[in-house]
Amino acid sequence: MNRSAAVVATLLSIGLTCSCAAKTIRIYVAKDGRNSWSGRLIHPADHGSNGPLATLAAARDAIEAIRQKDSKAAANQFVVEIEPGTYRLSQSFSLGAGDGGSTRYPLIYRAMRPGSVVITGGPQNVDWTHSLPARAASLFTPIATPHLLACNLAEAGISTPGDLQHRGFGASTPVVPTELFYRGDRMHLARWPATGYMQTALPVSKMAFGYSGDLPPGVTKDSDVWVHGYWNFDWAETYDEVGSIDTLAHVVHTVGTVTAYPYKAQRRFYFVNVPGALLGPDQYYIDRVSNTLYFWPPAGFKPSECVLSQMTQPLIAMTGTRNLLFSGCILEADRGDGISVNNGKNVVFKDCTIRDMGLNGIDFTSCLASGVDRCKVDEIGDAGVGVFCGDRATLIPAKCFVRNCTIHDYAQWDYTYHPGVMLDGVGNIVEHNDIYNSPHQAILFNGNNHLIEYNNIHNVCTETGDAGAVYDGRDLTQRGTVIRYNYFHDIVPTLHTPGNYDDVMAVYLDDCLCGTTIEYNIFQNAGHSIMVGGGRDNVVRGNLFIRCNPCISVDARGLGWAKDWFASPNGIMLRRLDRMHYNQPPYSTEYPHLADILQDDPQAPKYNVIAGNICIDSKWLIADGLPQGAVTVENNMQFTDAAAAGINSTTFAVKPDSPAATMGFPSLPVHEMGVYKPRKH
Repeated sequence: MNRSAAVVATLLSIGLTCSCAAKTIRIYVAKDGRNSWSGRLIHPADHGSNGPLATLAAARDAIEAIRQKDSKAAANQFVVEIEPGTYRLSQSFSLGAGDGGSTRYPLIYRAMRPGSVVITGGPQNVDWTHSLPARAASLFTPIATPHLLACNLAEAGISTPGDLQHRGFGASTPVVPTELFYRGDRMHLARWPATGYMQTALPVSKMAFGYSGDLPPGVTKDSDVWVHGYWNFDWAETYDEVGSIDTLAHVVHTVGTVTAYPYKAQRRFYFVNVPGALLGPDQYYIDRVSNTLYFWPPAGFKPSECVLSQMTQPLIAMTGTRNLLFSGCILEADRGDGISVNNGKNVVFKDCTIRDMGLNGIDFTSCLASGVDRCKVDEIGDAGVGVFCGDRATLIPAKCFVRNCTIHDYAQWDYTYHPGVMLDGVGNIVEHNDIYNSPHQAILFNGNNHLIEYNNIHNVCTETGDAGAVYDGRDLTQRGTVIRYNYFHDIVPTLHTPGNYDDVMAVYLDDCLCGTTIEYNIFQNAGHSIMVGGGRDNVVRGNLFIRCNPCISVDARGLGWAKDWFASPNGIMLRRLDRMHYNQPPYSTEYPHLADILQDDPQAPKYNVIAGNICIDSKWLIADGLPQGAVTVENNMQFTDAAAAGINSTTFAVKPDSPAATMGFPSLPVHEMGVYKPRKH
C-alpha cells in the first residue's frame, strides 16, 4: 500500500475518535498491533476491531490522516507511544517536511519504557545448527569445526550478505557486508592474526608486498581473502583484495584498486575474511557460495541475543523534518548509516542507544538546532556522530549539538579519520560527552566557530601515529573554534614505526591551522598535548598540564617543508583561502588578520599567544626555529609536582595563597567534564 492510500485507509478507520480539542493526541504502536486499527488505544479492544498500530510508518500515516481530517489538529501535541518489543525494519522509516510538529509542540516518538524498544535492521534469534554442511570441512581446520554453529542466511531472510570492497583512507566508504552482533557487541570476521598485526617486508611494488613470518595452513587464497593495513603512514589504512599468496617467497599480490599510499616494508597489516583463521570464540565467517554464516560462539551462548545486520539504507531517514523528538529507543544493526537527518530543524534524538552500525551512527546534514542528547553510541563501523551543518559562506551558525553522550568503540571498520564526532560547517556544539576507545580521533572539526567544551576524552589514537584526539588542519580560513574545559587524559603514543613520526597529540592544529582558542583544559598523561603546526592567531591559555611530553609545541612548517603549499595561487592553502572570499565580509570582519593575510607573510606563524598555563612534571615548550613575532609566551609557570603548585592532584582545586592562586590560575571544574546526570525536578 502506498503512503497516500495508507492515509485514506487510516482516515476511514479513525472515524470520530479524533478529538481536535485535545492538547495531546497519543498514537500507540505495539508488537500485537495491526495497521488496520486506529492506534488510539494502548491495548486491543472492541472484540479485536481496534487497538494499537504495528509499525512506526503506520503511526506517521495516522498523524497525517488526523491532520488532513481537521486542520486545527495540527496545533495539538502528537505523541507516538511505542510499547516494549523489537521492531524489525526492512526499509527506512522515512519522515518528511510535513511529519514534524510545531515549535511549541514538537512531535514525539518515544519508548513507553526507555530502553525497552529495539528498532533493528536485521533478523534476530535466527536458527543455528551444529550440523555443518559438507563444504565446511574444506573451509575450516579440524580444530574449529567441533565448535562451529551454522546459520543459513537465506532462511534468515538474507539472500545477499554483500561483499568486501576496497575502502579506507582516500577511498569511498561503501556499505559493509552483513555482520554478526552478540549482546550488542560486534563479533569478529575471521582474520590472521586474530589480534595485532603482521609486518610487511621486502620486496614491495605497486601491487605486491612481502611479509615476515609463516602463515598457518588455513591462510590461503582459496577464498575471498583481503588484507587490511597501514601500508605507509600510521594515519592511513586501506582494505585491499588479495589476488594470490606465494607462501614460498612470502609475497602477497593484490588486485583491484591501488592503495592511497604505496606499500612499504616494516608496516602493519593482517589478513581478513579467512575461513582457515577462524580459530577461537567470537569469530565468524560467511561462505558466500552456500550463503552460510559460521560462528564460533562464546561460552554460555544464547541465540536470542544475536542479531544480523541486513538493511543498507538508514533505519530512520528524515528530510526537511522540523520539531521532532525521538526518545528512549535502541537503534541497531544496519550495514550503512544508522540515522540520517537532512535539512531538519529542531530534530533531537534523546536517551537513545545507537549501536551496531556498519558506517556512521547518526548524521545531521544542513540542519539547524538539531542533535543528540544523552545518547549512547557504540560499536560503530565509521564515525559515531556526524554534524555537517552551518553555512561557511555566510558564517551563519547551525547551533547543532552533540550533548551529554557516551561515544566509544567506533571506527571499527575504517580506522582513520572516522572520529567519535565529526564536525563541519559553522557554529556547532560538542559538550559534556565521554569519548573513548578508538584507534584514531575523538573529534575531527572542520569549518568555523564551533564550541568543544566539558568533554572527557581518553584512550583514543590507540594505534595511530602523527594523530590528534581533537584535530583540524590545512586551511587558513577555518577559524573561531573554541576548545575549553575539557579533560584529556591517557592519550599516549604506542608505535615505533621506522621512518614515521608516531607521536600523538591531545589537540592537533595541523598544517597551518589558524584562529583556534584552547583554554582552561586539563591535560593529564596526554602525550604531546598541543601542537600548533605552523598557524597563526591561535591562543593557548589557562590550561593545566600534568605529565605531558611536551605540553606545547609550535613550529614554522610553512617556511620549511610545507612552503610549496603557498608557492602559487594553485597551492592548496591559497586555493582554499580564495574559495571563501577571505578579504570580504563576513570573513574580513570576523577575523581581522585574515583580510590582508597575503600581504603579511601567509606562510609564517604569527600572532600566537601562550599565556597563563601551568606545567607540572612535564616537558614544557618546543618552539625552535620560529621567526620573530610567531608567538608571545608570558605568565606561564612550571612545577615539579602538584603540591609545589598548590593544586590538588585529584580535584585540581587551587589552594588559596598558593603559587597557582597568586598567578590567578582558576580551579578547573573536572567534576563537570564529561557526561552529567540529569537534574531531578
